[in-house]
Amino acid sequence: MDADSAAALSGALAAFATGGGSYVLVRIERIRQEAETERQRRQHAHEIHLENLRHAHALELERESREGDS
Repeated sequence: MDADSAAALSGALAAFATGGGSYVLVRIERIRQEAETERQRRQHAHEIHLENLRHAHALELERESREGDS
């Protein structure tokens, strides 16, 4: 969870402690969902980055192979 989400969660818990009830539960769930969405976005970006690295490496090996055949 990032700092903004942690701060929002902390505020929501404080409101709950002072009688904020269902609004706070909804807010906590929204924060949790946003954090999960961000985690999934970062994971997807990481997977794309790794795939790009693999592709670049394969191209480099192919280039070196062609140069070696010359």
